[in-house]
Amino acid sequence: MTADWIVRFANQFFQLQPRRPGLVGKGRVMVQRYLNGELHFRYQEVELSYTVLPTRPAKKQAQPRMLKPQPYVPPKNHPWRNFLFGKGLSTPSS
Repeated sequence: MTADWIVRFANQFFQLQPRRPGLVGKGRVMVQRYLNGELHFRYQEVELSYTVLPTRPAKKQAQPRMLKPQPYVPPKNHPWRNFLFGKGLSTPSS
């Protein structure tokens, strides 16, 4: 079962109705086909109602991943690069 409660069984897709709205489906669904041809879907020992989907559902588009921010690197001529600890700014000798 997918998170949007879609199940594939016997080359057909079924949209299950969760017991409570907003419930996220995880795990396995037990499908029972009775001798008279009826289908019954059980999730955590509770029977769920369903609808048959006419076609295969479209796949969701993957969201782009967030890029990790790069640390700031000062340019080569930045004053921080010329600073000497305990001696102040370095001055070019004449």
